[in-house]
Amino acid sequence: MTPTREYHESTKYSPENLGTQASLNWARQPEPYKTFQSTERVELVEDLLVGRDPVSGIPRLDDISSGMLDRAVLSTLLLHTNGVTAVLKEAEGKEHFFRAAPSAGALYPTEIYVALRDLPDIADGLYNYQVRHHCLAPLLGGDFWNDLDAIAFSHPAVRRSRCMILFSAVFFRSSWRYHERAYRRILLDTGHVVGNATIFAPVLGHRCVPIPDFRDADLDALMLFDRDVESSLLLAAVVEEDTGPQTGPRRRSTHAPAALDVHSIPAVHRAGDLHGDETEGASASHETAALPTGETLTRPPIPWTPDDLCQTILNRRSTRRLTGGPLPVEELDQVLATGYADQMEGRLRSDALIAPDLLKTWVIALNVTGLEPGVHVFDPATASRRLVRPGSFGLQCHAFCLGQELGRDASAVIVHTASLDDVDERFGDRGYRYLGLDAGQIGERMNLAAV
Repeated sequence: MTPTREYHESTKYSPENLGTQASLNWARQPEPYKTFQSTERVELVEDLLVGRDPVSGIPRLDDISSGMLDRAVLSTLLLHTNGVTAVLKEAEGKEHFFRAAPSAGALYPTEIYVALRDLPDIADGLYNYQVRHHCLAPLLGGDFWNDLDAIAFSHPAVRRSRCMILFSAVFFRSSWRYHERAYRRILLDTGHVVGNATIFAPVLGHRCVPIPDFRDADLDALMLFDRDVESSLLLAAVVEEDTGPQTGPRRRSTHAPAALDVHSIPAVHRAGDLHGDETEGASASHETAALPTGETLTRPPIPWTPDDLCQTILNRRSTRRLTGGPLPVEELDQVLATGYADQMEGRLRSDALIAPDLLKTWVIALNVTGLEPGVHVFDPATASRRLVRPGSFGLQCHAFCLGQELGRDASAVIVHTASLDDVDERFGDRGYRYLGLDAGQIGERMNLAAV
């Protein structure tokens, strides 16, 4: 059994093991963001291309017609990727920061760094995105493109970009609460963040191209990470919208040690490291084998306008309460279509996702007007859903959601599954990351559509 598969099996929840986890140590609760002290930080608030309607107060985008990557575009992209969208004053003077992307337990394990070159009014170098103050803290000065090109195996998008984004994970932010299972949540949470970046960058005339293949140890060394505390999850290049597809080869990780502590999240993560001597495998297919045709979706993806998408991201909130009322099938279909828009209509380039063909999507219809209750399989290749098991499964959903009201009151429950054998055959242990990151991206698009 591979390390990531052993990890996945060992971190499954059940009614029997739920009560065995240690209680939370509130004295050790981590901050959900980093703070770097610097007198040379790059302030971004005044550069935002976001205003307010003078009557309604609703957010709206200012003129974005130039399409050039500058301070204003960078500021606006970072805000909509995972910036602070609201502040709640709590007891004892504490503040809770709502963010553009959802996070399990509001723990926000994902950190964002940028490498910049040739941008007006910003020196070349590596920066941390200081989410609390919406600014950049300088870490290292200089042009790091030769380093990044080598680290990313000369991915074509690196040389075309003037902005590279690094998404990292601070493990303890999530493991403080979720213990060993936190790695699953970290991957999904980071997928939510990346999903915002890939869907919003085109609004600004650019594309955010994820680069999943990179030399992990070299990138972490460049960023001066303590790998037991923080590690890189994904690189992404911000390129002009009219550049062609930027997908590169997908390597299969082969260096996982024979003996590995699957209860250590950093060790499980490093099992998927790439070193540079791996065989280049076939690129991930973005075309799934079509399933037997079912009912075609009744609605296409949401045709986002820039203002619509801006308002949806900035106003998005999470909830633990659902009404339990009926959901029209047309609305469910539009949520599904928006989640898989790149595979269905090419609205997002196929390089936004890593290996979506490894995910299988199921819809459990509980209270959907116009759709027979039961388990449906959704096929993005044919934009259709097919009933595979009729019946009422509300009690089962409530049970496998571990008694949470969300599972009981939902009109429909969407489930991703994957064959870990297929994942290992193509990518080795590294493929486990890709599943979580892709499921997070797709989930974030469906989340925004549902809003």
